[in-house]
Amino acid sequence: MSTNVKIGVRCRPMSSKEASHGGVPCISMEGNVATIHPVNPNGKVRQYAVDHAFWGGGGSGQDVKGGVANTTVADQQHVYDVMGKPMVDDALSGIDTSLFVYGQLGSGKSYTLFGTSADEGVVPRFVRDLFSRVSESSATTEVLMSVCEIYQEKILDLLCPLDQQLSTVRTVKSHPKVGLYIENLTRYPVQEEENAMQKLDAALRNKALRSTVTNAFSHRGSLVISFSVAQVVKGSNTRLQSEVLFVDIAASDKAATTSTVVGERIFSEMYTIDHSMITLTFVIQSASDKAIGKLKKTAVVPFKDSLLTRLMEKSFTGKGKLSWLATVSNSSSSYDVSLFAFRLCERLKALKLNPVVNQVDVESLIEEIRQENGLYRSYVKGAPLPSTDLEGNAIDPNDPEVSATLRVAYQELIRSNQVLIRELKRSFTDRVEATEAADLHEQLQQIETSEPHLSNLNEDPMLTGRVMFGLKSGANKVGKFSAVGATDIVLSGLGIASNHCTITYEDSGVTISPGKGSRTFVNGEAVTVARRLQHNDRLLFGHYCFFVYSNGSDPIDPQLDWLVAISELQKSAVSTILGADDKIQSMRDKMNQINEELRKERIELATAKNVNQEATEKRKQTVNSFLEREASVKKDIAAQPNNQNFKSEEAKLSGEKQQVLAVADKEVTTTRNRYRSAEDNVARLESELVRTQTEINSMKMMEEQLIRTIMQVNEANGISDEMEKKVRLQVQIVPKINPMSRAINTRKGNSSVEILIKVDYVEASYVAVWDLERFLARTFLMRELYYLWSTLGNKFEYDETKDPFVDPVQEGRQIGHAHVYLESLGYLMEVVESVPVVDSKGKIQAELNITLTPKLRLDEEEEDTHKRHDDDEEEEEEEDTEELEDFDKIDDLVGKYLYVKVNIQSARGLPERTSRNVSCKYRLFNDEHIYKTPSSQKRTTDPEFNYEKWHKILVTPALAKSVWESALQVDVWGCVIEEKLSDIPGIIESLNSRVSAQRKFTN
Repeated sequence: MSTNVKIGVRCRPMSSKEASHGGVPCISMEGNVATIHPVNPNGKVRQYAVDHAFWGGGGSGQDVKGGVANTTVADQQHVYDVMGKPMVDDALSGIDTSLFVYGQLGSGKSYTLFGTSADEGVVPRFVRDLFSRVSESSATTEVLMSVCEIYQEKILDLLCPLDQQLSTVRTVKSHPKVGLYIENLTRYPVQEEENAMQKLDAALRNKALRSTVTNAFSHRGSLVISFSVAQVVKGSNTRLQSEVLFVDIAASDKAATTSTVVGERIFSEMYTIDHSMITLTFVIQSASDKAIGKLKKTAVVPFKDSLLTRLMEKSFTGKGKLSWLATVSNSSSSYDVSLFAFRLCERLKALKLNPVVNQVDVESLIEEIRQENGLYRSYVKGAPLPSTDLEGNAIDPNDPEVSATLRVAYQELIRSNQVLIRELKRSFTDRVEATEAADLHEQLQQIETSEPHLSNLNEDPMLTGRVMFGLKSGANKVGKFSAVGATDIVLSGLGIASNHCTITYEDSGVTISPGKGSRTFVNGEAVTVARRLQHNDRLLFGHYCFFVYSNGSDPIDPQLDWLVAISELQKSAVSTILGADDKIQSMRDKMNQINEELRKERIELATAKNVNQEATEKRKQTVNSFLEREASVKKDIAAQPNNQNFKSEEAKLSGEKQQVLAVADKEVTTTRNRYRSAEDNVARLESELVRTQTEINSMKMMEEQLIRTIMQVNEANGISDEMEKKVRLQVQIVPKINPMSRAINTRKGNSSVEILIKVDYVEASYVAVWDLERFLARTFLMRELYYLWSTLGNKFEYDETKDPFVDPVQEGRQIGHAHVYLESLGYLMEVVESVPVVDSKGKIQAELNITLTPKLRLDEEEEDTHKRHDDDEEEEEEEDTEELEDFDKIDDLVGKYLYVKVNIQSARGLPERTSRNVSCKYRLFNDEHIYKTPSSQKRTTDPEFNYEKWHKILVTPALAKSVWESALQVDVWGCVIEEKLSDIPGIIESLNSRVSAQRKFTN
């Protein structure tokens, strides 16, 4: 019977940190429908129907229990009952089943899967129910468990020691009868709940230890937990066999930067880092399109393009059941990632599965595999080869090269089949006996948490506290395993010395003494002499081994997390660069002052409102009084028309009325003005309060980003030093010049500045500047490079052309940017400028000659040129007889199209070192496309571009306004050239021209 993928979405409430950074709730749930509200007010509200919507509370939303909509928050038990508990029935029925949990770091996926000791997640509850059912059953049930992490297209076995994770090659294999499996992956026999949870905890501890010593950020790797459940059928050799998978998928924090912006190599690096995630997206899209008929049945879904999707192939296309749970944050700061998660869910709904009961006869299976090997051996020995390869593609078996390749493939099949046979022949009893020694070793390694110990801090809260080192009485040596003599606390990773430090535990207390030249910090301060440790002290060994010290008697402060540790470490550096603490305190003082003024103004507003209402009511009463008196006089006059006294009284009353009402009107006007003034003051102060709070939030975000960046730059420099790369990196904060804003805001600590990385190639004597995206992409590759280099030793080899420290000439680098202000264009006049090209330090590097020409319509030759450049040109519009001269300024053209020609003629006085392959890039107004001039073909400091491009622009009120206030930013790029002695005359000449150019601009 076919079935669909079970789709669930769990929304956690917005955190206080997200709120402090300006986030607002953007997701609501009602019944099985989740609604995501746009961050942009003009955006579209999107709704997604799922099988199960789990509301986490905080804001407005509903959850579903038993198909009935209610406002109850979905707890861990309810999520398990819906998504996990049915998997127990499937596992014991011989049906393959899997649960994939997808979400960015901090969205709650790890909490959903594992939970806490007080509130367990899906996996612990599944294990408990599974072994409870096994204990109640009369059938013989065998359970094998494996845990691995897929990181950077490598499979890391988390049930084996860290030093064996790279030394043993683990690959995904496939057999027609067995299906997909991982060769050389530990399959641990578990007999009870406690045993399984101990192994799971050990696996997570290994993951945390690897993350600690390599700084491999945990959210970049996907965790795969597998339970193989086999039940012996009485009276036969057949077993009910099922595979249960729990997969914690690492989602990207944001989309990879496009090659248009950062260059092809950086896109390639980002692609490598997020390769599994990108491939997963393609796989889900292709599989769903194939299911609904958009793709042919013969179309190939690219499961083999990554290890993660290769392992998922059995779940997506096999004969089992599949559940998918997306975890999202309710904060608008995660809008893009959450929207992407919902779209994946929508795609997955199209998949159809055909679950079946798996019955396996192991003896028959082994015999079949042996027969296969016999056939393969005959091919290897020279028997005629089949006319198809292993993938079923037609080949020419008589082709010597083809036949040699195929025979090598058959040799590999024979080897892997022999390994598979040995694995199938191993009895459960043999596995249990083989693991008893390892279990005893693990028990000996358990520490007593009631005694002083170190507990790790990790960026992922689920991995914090997983690695603990107990302190024995006396000296505890900390360092690398290769240290001379016994090492009590063995660490590895960047900056860890052989004799790193000594922690001494005595009755009087615990002290830490640094080794010679070691990098050791306590609470952000470098340790240079022996220092007494206090409970909750934060320790850093090397560059990223963070721990917190516990005296064993008191609980560790839960507020002391990884971010606190790195913040205090980089506090002085951040303060020097941003001065954030003083500025934030100054702005908070300002907010207190505004709040006090606001309190007084609100009192004044209430008072002014009451006074105005009283004055208005008093005038109304006065008017009514005069109306009554006037009515009485008119009645008397009507009764006695000739009575002059009544007429005189009427005239007197009219004069009195004018005087009294004039006074009343003046009072009403005065009180109304007072009320409006108070109302304006309250609105102004409230706006100023919001603006100040936004600036504080922005500064705190910049501060946090800078803290992380400084740490990563220090790490990169440490790797460079140990690997002798001769490269030094340095953080720079520069003003961010918005091409759509004429005002250049140089305030630090908010969105008006950006982080750049200065890269100094010491031996090559040149400097490159990387943007933050480029640096972060390189950082992950630097870590992996160092990890392999330090782990493999002499066996380490790598392609130097892919060295993440190298900035290749072919890619080029930004020389600087020029800004062309558009005020003349606002008057519909041609802009002719020679503008300075300014680098990231604010220094003039060259001048750029550019012209912008506006037109209301193009002539025939210009129209042809425009259409040749624009394949997606819209249909021709009705002929307009108006001329550009008929209008005074661009505001008069709102609703009409304007043509603007960008003509970049040349650059003058470029630096000699970047005078090859020079080009310019720009983006006009709100056009997302980045336009690029052809590169100069020869080495010259005065390149000619002669670039022309017509742009058709719809003039809107917003665009017209931006023309008066904005500038066109043109980025100038060039390739670095290695300078030689023979180039010195040319360099001097280039320097002279640059000096002349600078004098021209400064004068």
